[in-house]
Amino acid sequence: MSIPLIPCLKILVVEDDPELLLQITENIERCIDSFAREDVAIEVLEANSVPLALDYLAADGDIQGVL
Repeated sequence: MSIPLIPCLKILVVEDDPELLLQITENIERCIDSFAREDVAIEVLEANSVPLALDYLAADGDIQGVL
């Protein structure tokens, strides 16, 4: 029996204000939950600086969008 693989889509949020970063991330995650998709996994990543965001982008080919 094989384990089904589902694609992982990632959204990277870049914001240097910690409170705003948390608020944006939580809002996106609530939207994701409302879609109730079982055919894809959607993950939200956080970066509190542009250099960190660039590191994420260089290391992770599954990032589909940057906000």
